[in-house]
Amino acid sequence: MSGGNDGNTPRSNQQGSAESSEGGVTLASPVTRAHPAAAERIYDVVIVGAGVAGAILAKELAGAGKTVLLLEAGRATSIRPEGYASYVETFYEALAKTPNSPFPQNPAAASSSVLFQQRPREGVPVTTGYQVYKYRKPCQGPSESGLPFLSTFTRALGGTTLHFLGTCIRMLPEDFHLATLFGHGIDWPFGFETLEPFYEKGELEMGTAADVAMQEREGTKFRPGYQYPMRQIPPSYFDRWLEDRIRGMTFKMGNESFPVEVVGTPAGRNGMPNPGYRYPKEHPLAGQPYQPIGSPYDTRRGQRCEGNSNCVPICPVMAKYNALRTLYTLQPKTSRNLEIITQAVASQIELAEDGKVSGIVCKLYDVETGSQYVKFTARGQVYVVAAHAIESAKLLLASGAANSSDMVGRNLMDHPYLLTWGLAPKGARLGVNRGPQITSELPMRHGSFRKDFAAFRADIRNRGWDFAKGSPYWDVGMLVNDEQRFGLSLRDELRDRVQRQISFGFQIEQLPDPDNRVEIDDKYRDALGNHRPILSYDVSEYTRKAMRVARDLSRSVIEHVGGKDHTEYPKRPKEAVGYIDVGGEPFEIHGSGHIMGTHRMGLRRSDSVVNPDQRTWDHRNLFLVGCGNMPTVGTSNPTLTVAALAFKAAKAIKKQLES
Repeated sequence: MSGGNDGNTPRSNQQGSAESSEGGVTLASPVTRAHPAAAERIYDVVIVGAGVAGAILAKELAGAGKTVLLLEAGRATSIRPEGYASYVETFYEALAKTPNSPFPQNPAAASSSVLFQQRPREGVPVTTGYQVYKYRKPCQGPSESGLPFLSTFTRALGGTTLHFLGTCIRMLPEDFHLATLFGHGIDWPFGFETLEPFYEKGELEMGTAADVAMQEREGTKFRPGYQYPMRQIPPSYFDRWLEDRIRGMTFKMGNESFPVEVVGTPAGRNGMPNPGYRYPKEHPLAGQPYQPIGSPYDTRRGQRCEGNSNCVPICPVMAKYNALRTLYTLQPKTSRNLEIITQAVASQIELAEDGKVSGIVCKLYDVETGSQYVKFTARGQVYVVAAHAIESAKLLLASGAANSSDMVGRNLMDHPYLLTWGLAPKGARLGVNRGPQITSELPMRHGSFRKDFAAFRADIRNRGWDFAKGSPYWDVGMLVNDEQRFGLSLRDELRDRVQRQISFGFQIEQLPDPDNRVEIDDKYRDALGNHRPILSYDVSEYTRKAMRVARDLSRSVIEHVGGKDHTEYPKRPKEAVGYIDVGGEPFEIHGSGHIMGTHRMGLRRSDSVVNPDQRTWDHRNLFLVGCGNMPTVGTSNPTLTVAALAFKAAKAIKKQLES
C-alpha cells in the first residue's frame, strides 16, 4: 500500500449486517470495510463499479461461493435510511430538478450534470463541468452546430439506477441483426435467443411489472407460458383518454402503414404481484408466488408504487428498483463473501508482462472536497470493470488496456430524445402531473422502414409541458405577462390550460459511429489527479430522418384527437444546447440518459473490445460489463439489457474460475 499526496488514512466505513425479512426475502445489509483488508487479500473477483451491472455480478458470484471485492468511486450515503432520505430532501430543495439534483456533487468522484452542458466550438472545448465537450464537425447542417453529449450519469453506490425511470424493455430480435436485416450498423455477436433466459433473470431481479401479450404487440419475444413477476402498472388517465381516441388510427412509416397504439411500458416498479408467476427452480423461494421487495430500510415502505410524480430523479419510497436492492438481497449465508469499499476511485489497471491484469490501483479519499487520498491495490484472479460506458472507457484508456483494436472509447451512443407538445380540445381533462411520470408509450420499433431511417418509441408523458416549456411556471408567466390575466381569470385559465397539455418524448435509435467517442488528455484532470473524460458527439442522417417522422406522427396524433400542435424549436444553435439541423429545419434534442457503446462486443478482436463472453480480447482475466458492450442500441431503455448481460457474464466468469 502506498501513499498519495501525503493523505491521511480514511476512517473505516464498516457497516453491520443486520437482517430483516420481507415477504420471505431476506434483506441483509451489505458489508463495507476500509481498505487494509482489500490490500492484504487476493479475491476471486474484483469488480469496479456498484451500479446495476456491478451489483448483479457481485450478488451472483458471491452467491456461488466466490470471494468478491466491489469497488465504488462514489459515496455510500444511500446504503443508510437517513442517507437515502437526505437525497430525497436535497431533491425537494433543489431549484433545478435535474437528473442528478438529489445527489450533491462530489469533486473526488464527480458526476456529469446538464447544468454544465454547452455547445463546443471548433478549437474551443467546453471545460466548465466534469466532462469536457470537444467539437466534432456535424454530420449534417451548419458547422457552428456542434453538439455536446447530452446525457448524464451518477457516481454513487447504486449508480445511475438511483435516478433512472425504471423502464425495463427487452430489445427486439431484429435489433441484434441490424446490419444483416437493414444494412446499417453492425450485428451483435449473438442473437436474441442467447440473451432471452438472462432477460428473465433480469426481470425477476428488477421486479418487472408488465404484460406479455401487450409486449408481444411490439415485436418482443417470450418463451411459451412466460409471465412477468408483476402485473402491468395501470395506465394513467391520460393514457386511457388517448387510447380511446386513437383506436383504429394508422400511420405510414416508409412504405408500410402501422397501427398507432398505446402500449404499457414495462417498469421495475412495485405494483400488483402477478398471480401466474412462480419463482424459478434455482431461486431460494422456488415455486412460491412473487413478493415485491420495497425499501430495504423499512419493509413497510415501497411495497407498492404510491404514484409519486418524480420517479426521475428519485423515488421517495424506493418502490422503484435500484441496484441497492440487489446488494441487500444477497443471501445471509453467502453475504460474507462480498466486501464493498466506497470512495475508492479506480485510477489504473495494472498489467503484468504476460498480458494479464495483476491489480486495480485505487485512490481512497475521505474528504470529498480535498485532493488527498491513500493508494491501495486490489488484487484478484478475475477483474471486472463495470463503471459505466464513459468511466470504464476512461479507465481503460488511462491504463493502456484492452485497446489493440483502437475501439476503446469509440461508438458512444444515446437515444436522442425529441420532445413534441400540443393542447387537447377545450374541456378535456387529462390528469396531468399525477404520478407515475410515464406508464405507456407509442412504439414504432420495428419494420422495413429501418432500411431508410431509425426506429423510435414515444413516451406518453404524464407531466404536461414541464420538460418542453417549464410548465406550469411558464404558463403563469405567459398568462400574466402576455394575456394580462389575474385573480379568478388567471386561475381558471391556468387550470384549463395545464390539464389539456399533451406531450410526447421520442427515444430515437442511434447508429455506432467511431468518431463519437471518449478520449483523455493530460491537460484535463479531476481533484484526485485522474483524467476527466473528453467527449465528441453528433447524430447521423439516419437518426435525423427519424426525427422528422416522429414529429409528423406526433402532429397527426394530436390532430386526430381534435387538439392543436404547439411544437416549436429554437431556430439557431446559440438558442439551445441541443439544437440540431434536419434537412435545413431546426429541431432540438435532449439526452435520454442511455450512455452506450465505447467497448463493444464482437466476434473479431480487430473491430471490438470484448468477445461474446464479455471478456477482453487482450487480457484473459479482464471482463467489461455494462452498456459499453452494446454494439447497437435499438429503441429500448438499456438497463434491462445490461442486467441480462451481467447475468451472462457472471456465468462465464464462474466457468473460468472453476476451470
